[in-house]
Order: sequence, then C-alpha cells, then structure tokens
Amino acid sequence: MNKAISKIVNALYYHYYSRGGDRTSFFDFTLSLTAWKILSDYQARITTDNSDHNNIPYIPEQYRFSFVMQQTIEKTQQSKITETIEKLEQLLPPSMKGLLALEHKENNHFTIHDWSSFRQLWLDLADQLDNVALQERAGCITSALDILITGPELIRTPKELGSMMAALLNPAENTTVLDPFCRTGDLLEAVQKQTQNTAIISGITESSFLRKWSAVRLLSDLREDVNIYPTTLTESPFEHLKFDFIITNPPFGISEQLFGRVNRHFKREWTSLLEQASRSDMSLAIQVLNSLSPNGKAAIILPAVFLSGMGVFNEFRKLIIEKNILDAVINLPPGIFPRSGVTTAILLFNKNRHHDKVFLFNAATDSISSSGSLRSVQLNSETTNKFISQFLSQDFTQNPHAVVISTQEITAQKYELRYSAYRDLPYEQILEDGKSVNQLLEESRDLEEQLKQARRRIASLLKKH
Repeated sequence: MNKAISKIVNALYYHYYSRGGDRTSFFDFTLSLTAWKILSDYQARITTDNSDHNNIPYIPEQYRFSFVMQQTIEKTQQSKITETIEKLEQLLPPSMKGLLALEHKENNHFTIHDWSSFRQLWLDLADQLDNVALQERAGCITSALDILITGPELIRTPKELGSMMAALLNPAENTTVLDPFCRTGDLLEAVQKQTQNTAIISGITESSFLRKWSAVRLLSDLREDVNIYPTTLTESPFEHLKFDFIITNPPFGISEQLFGRVNRHFKREWTSLLEQASRSDMSLAIQVLNSLSPNGKAAIILPAVFLSGMGVFNEFRKLIIEKNILDAVINLPPGIFPRSGVTTAILLFNKNRHHDKVFLFNAATDSISSSGSLRSVQLNSETTNKFISQFLSQDFTQNPHAVVISTQEITAQKYELRYSAYRDLPYEQILEDGKSVNQLLEESRDLEEQLKQARRRIASLLKKH
C-alpha cells in the first residue's frame, strides 16, 4: 500500500465525515472522482502519444480532472464538478455506464471553506497518483479505501488467494469468464492480470455502488469486454448463458427469496439434491456448475463443511465424483478471512476431464501468521506456487503438501475430501499378502455392505419371533 496516498484518503474521509457526510456517500464520491482522474490521465496520454484507443471515451480538455479541479474556488465549484461528471457519464461506452454517476449528492452542505480544504486534499492526492504507474493508480485508491470497509457484503478476498485461483483456472484466449458475486472486484482483477487481455470478463454485484467499486478496480486496463452488472443472480443478462470459466467467493448466507428464485433454473439431474438442501450456499454452488459450458472450469470458495459434512453435503460430493468433474480441493487455513469465523476451502471443477485423479492441497501448511494486523493468516507463496506448477503440469507425484488420489479412492473413503483423511495413507504400497492398500479399502467397503445386510436379516428374524 502507498502510505502517502493512504494518508490523504484517510484525511479526506475525516474531512468529509466530520462535515456530516456518511461513509457510503464518501465512497461513492471518491470512486467517481478516482475514475474521472484515471480516465483523464488516459486521455492525456492518448493526446500526447497521438495514439488511437477506441475503447477509451473522449474527454474534452475543459472537462478533464486537473483543469476543473485547479480552477479558482467559487461558490459554484461543487455544482461545476457535478455537472462535469454528469456530462462525462453520457460519453462513456456501455461497459462503463454508471462509473462516474453520483448516486449520493450529499456534499452540497459544504461551506466554501470546507470545499477549499477538500479540493486541496484532492489536488494533493492527484499529485501523489501522478508518481504511480497509470495501471496501478486505481489499485492504490481502492487499497487505501479497504481499511474503511465494514459490513459482510464487503468481505474481501485476499489478493494472494485470488491470484492463486486465477492461475489455477488459467483462462485461455477467446474465452468467457464470470464472477457471479464479484462484490468489490478482487477476483475479476486477478483474472484480468492473469489473462493478459485474452478473455471476456463479466461480473455481477449486489448494488450499483459495488458495481462502481469493481469497475474502478479494473480501470488498470480499459477494455470494452469487461461487463459488470448491479443485479441479482437470476435477474442478470447471464441467466441462461454458459461460461468457459467461473471464479467466485459467494456469500455463505443470502435471502431465502433469492434462494427460491435460483432453484427454479437447475437441470433435472440436480433436482433431488436441491430438494434436500436448506442452505443457500449449496444452491449457489450448483448454480455455478449449471452455468458452465461443456468444457467449462470453475473455482469456488465454499465452507469446509462441503468437504466432509453428512447428509446433503455427502450427496453433493458423491454426485461430483460420479460425474468426474472435481479437479482439486484446496484446504485453506482458519483465519484467512478475518471478518468471518468460517473455515473454507477452494473447489476446482472441470467438465472435460480425461483422467480420474484429484489433487488435495493443504494450503494451511506453512501458512504465515501475522500479529498486529487485521489479516491474521497469509498463504505461503513458495508452497502455493509449487502446487500451482504441479497442478498445471498435471504432475501426479505425491509431496508433503499435496496428495493425488483417484475417484475410486474417494468413493472408498465415502467421498471424504479433507486433505487430512489421505495424507498418511500409502495407497500404492504393496503389503505382505500381495495386496495394496487400495485393494484392502475396496474389500473393507464390501465387507461393510455385507455386514449391513446381515444385520437387516437378523432384525427381520427377531421380529418374526
């Protein structure tokens, strides 16, 4: 984080809040001005380089950020900025609509003196941003705003987690990527950096405010193929579309109203499972799988109960193993999400697998604990990068942090997906009687079934006597 920029953003927030403004209107106003500043900088570069960028809206010089902000302070200065933003909003391409529009116009209570101080802070912030690479400016502002975030809807996905998920998916050229719960755009930003402008990126947020936050994060590279919609899952323009890649960190609790609407759009093969489910996260996980193209891949963060829970969770695991669409499971360390007490895991899906192997990676191994920080746990980058390389190269060699097991072995273990259930089992070892551990597991499963049948027969006989 750029400390100088963070310090100015904090001063802006204190100045705004102490004059009666609220948190939401401050975020809204700051994000709009940030987008305005960055778009103006892009336009200035185009003018200087005499280059052609069709996806960047033209901003007349008299409406550019520096020109307007450096004008003499007058009583009409606030309305001038609002008027400029409204005019520029009309010039934006469809993919950027709403990026500048002010939803909360609550700064009209500023006195001329208040506005002069606020304007000076913004000019100081602009000077600091000019010292940062153009592609990094949006990230500097949103990172500075992170510490002011509150509320479960703004739970952030740690940067290294998003980078790992995007790297494991590794979207190819001419593909489509969706995050149906992109919130503040962390995962979409990771995908954008991973794909190097080769994929069409789309996202859905819960509100127009979060849509603006996500869009500003993606301003590091202006592209017309980035579309973010402030809507709900089933009311989005993607409701009946299929995507090549889906990456998401969905909310673990949503309204029952949305839960009910989502259920109506599943294929018949998932119906019996959904009838047993009473949790929205189960419905959302299946919605993601249902939205994948025939060769699609997905990376989903889910509660750890999906790995070993009984009942509907076991039925879910059974179904994805039988369909052979599970590529990998990454056990995450507790505390990776400091505002949530839920232990989580990443599940990687692939609808076009050509083998029966599943990677189980324990990301909690060698994780780094930090004191005096909101983030109490971080992933070990060296261990994580080794697993990414192993997964992408389809190296099925066992190592201290990852085990590779077959779907048959998972079935023998009653669909258990926790790393700890497999790490100490030498599956390929041949024992003294010439049988492998795999064979013994299969035999034990058969014996258990025979024992159940024998108990039922005994119970039946006892009833007769």
